[in-house]
Order: sequence, then C-alpha cells, then structure tokens
Amino acid sequence: PRIAMLKKNNINFVSWGREKKSKGYAWIDLDNEKSIEILVKRLIKFGHQKIALINIHQSFNYGYQRKISYERVLKENNIPLNKNYYRESLLGLSENGAKLTRVLLNLKNPPTAIICSLDKFFIGCLEECKNQNIVIGKDISVVGYNDYSDNYISSQNLTYISHPLSQMGIDSVNILKKIENGYNPDEVSKLIEPILHKGKSDGPLVK
Repeated sequence: PRIAMLKKNNINFVSWGREKKSKGYAWIDLDNEKSIEILVKRLIKFGHQKIALINIHQSFNYGYQRKISYERVLKENNIPLNKNYYRESLLGLSENGAKLTRVLLNLKNPPTAIICSLDKFFIGCLEECKNQNIVIGKDISVVGYNDYSDNYISSQNLTYISHPLSQMGIDSVNILKKIENGYNPDEVSKLIEPILHKGKSDGPLVK
C-alpha cells in the first residue's frame, strides 16, 4: 500500500526490501535466496541431510524468498523435503525461536542442523539447545542470519550470514539522488551480496 501511495502521488522513494512484484519502483534488498542457498549448501557439505529452517512468516516477501530457496536447494541435492523441518513465525522474537526449536528437537526424527532466518530466532535456538544440554557444533549444527541484537552473534564465534547495513544506508541515499536526477527507478535498484561468517556453531555430521 505504501508503494502504491507514493507512486500515485509522484513522490520519489527507495524501498528497503521488495514486493513480489519488484518492477516500477526503486528498491535495495538483501539477496535472501542466495543467503539461504549458501547456508544450506554449507550444511550439506558437512554431511547433513536433516536440515530444518526456522523462518519469518512467508507472508513477508523475504520470508517467502528464504522458504523457496531452502526448498529448491534441498531438491537440487536430492534431499527429500520433510515438512516437519520447516517452521515459521509472524513475530521475530527470541522466545519464538526457542519454542520452535523445542518443537524440532522433540520430533521423533529431529534435524541434525537448523537454519535460523532471523538473529532473534538464532538466539532463542541457541538458548533452547543449551537448556537441553545439546552441544552446538557437535551434537547439532545451528546457523543464523544477521546480527542486529547488540552484536551478540558476532561476539560468540557462530556461523551466520550478514549484510553491510551501513553501506546499504549510504547506497539507498545515492539511489534516491539518482532518481531525483532523472534515472529510471528500475535501473537503479540494487541487490546486496550476502557475507558468510564461519564460526564454530556448525560442523561435520556426527553419526
């Protein structure tokens, strides 16, 4: 609705993130599909087949992008999709991450690796594993996404994906300047490459 309103009133803008329809306006966004692809492929290389995803609800476009990437990469690597390994939440809270981790760990055939698509989910997942005396990086691999919570994740030597947020802010302003100078919004939109940080929260599958 905001995009439609701004376009209707001929107001120059840059959207942080995209709708499923990403034409006709300028945006800057994380490469959500590539991010999840990097994490899933890394876990597969470690020998994991039972890989779960705790995701933000797919009604958010970035949640949808992460879900379809997760499913695609598993399929490309001939790993059957276990619907019990996919969990999502409308609220990006650490307690939701903990609760959904509990659901996964209590499955009859629990995953050996968990991807958390938000840092809050990641923190909650780590807490729940600790509560159950599960050793991260040995008993289970856990990887995450971004580090907005007071740099907690980067300080713990964990494996996660990040993006250069400060630079993205600068890029957003520069995109807006280009639009104001007559550039077509579709020509200046920008997809940002993910950065993989390798830590000790994931590793080879212990059989």
